[in-house]
Formats: sequence, C-alpha cells, structure tokens
Amino acid sequence: MWLGFARKRSSPVCRADRFVPDEGWYGASFAGEGRKPTARAKSEEVKTLLAQGMTKRAIAAELNISERSVYRVATDG
Repeated sequence: MWLGFARKRSSPVCRADRFVPDEGWYGASFAGEGRKPTARAKSEEVKTLLAQGMTKRAIAAELNISERSVYRVATDG
C-alpha cells in the first residue's frame, strides 16, 4: 500500500528564531540608510540653470536627474 501522501514534511525554519532585536532581520541596523536624494541635493544648480533660461528637459539631461525632479524643484521655489 502506497502512503506517499502521509510523508512528513520537514518543518520550515522560523524566521523569528533568527531575529536579534539589536540587529534586526538583516544582521545590521539599516535605519536612515535609504537612497540619497540626488535631485534635492542639486536643487541650487537646477534653480541657477532655470534662471539662465535652460529648458527643464535640458537641465535634467545635464544634471542626470529626471525631468519630473526638475519640475518638482521649480515648483517648490
């Protein structure tokens, strides 16, 4: 008689066993280590180029940021 369906599965490893409250899930604290805001860091350059009369598309290409970021800096003032 075949009882293949009654085969015991190995129990999955509980992630909570590996959790260390001081270090978090990844083994280190990643709080505040997100991506740096490149467009906002270049906002002064964007404003200068806008004052010189460059188009938003040209500014985005020159500073290697998105065109939407140029619009955002322009409307933020």
